[in-house]
Amino acid sequence: MSLADTQRLIALLATDASLRTQLLSDPLAVAARYGVDAKTAQTLAKEIAEEIERFARSLIGKRRNEVCKLLPRTKRVLGNCFDDLFRLYAKTTLPNGTKKHLQDAVQFADFLHTKLPAEKQIPLWIAELARYEASWLEVRTHPCLLIRGFRALTKETAHLEANPSLNPALRPRRTLALWLRLPGKERIYHTYLTLF
Repeated sequence: MSLADTQRLIALLATDASLRTQLLSDPLAVAARYGVDAKTAQTLAKEIAEEIERFARSLIGKRRNEVCKLLPRTKRVLGNCFDDLFRLYAKTTLPNGTKKHLQDAVQFADFLHTKLPAEKQIPLWIAELARYEASWLEVRTHPCLLIRGFRALTKETAHLEANPSLNPALRPRRTLALWLRLPGKERIYHTYLTLF
């Protein structure tokens, strides 16, 4: 056992809910798997488990707050459900790299669109609103041409902030959206075409 092994285990425990559960139920198996001694694993299980859980909730809360800022329309239409859905997403996904908040927002939008369990499904137009907002983030971070198809995006959905009282679920439309950001330029060109 080394200090590095112990630190690595603590870092994993802070971000992996299933590993925390395993540590509480069988600290010796976790000790063997991660190269720490049994006494250290038992100490972590008894004395630090609550603190690690509190720290993990704090990290998820910080991540959620950043994603709220990046996907404000999605947050507005989901209301309190946003927090529950983000916690569900955060249990299984941890961003890596240098632009973690942006990556988190894009992955959360994808989660809402394609990976929600059946009992947590949201209206398609809300999932597509999240994808639409995330597309803007992708283009801001990487100069590119981005073309996305949407099955339920409407002009009202895309500009929900202008009139939040609109109910875009009433007339879902197939839409093709295009973003263009040239290398070395800040300006983003955007248009969309409602197909039918």
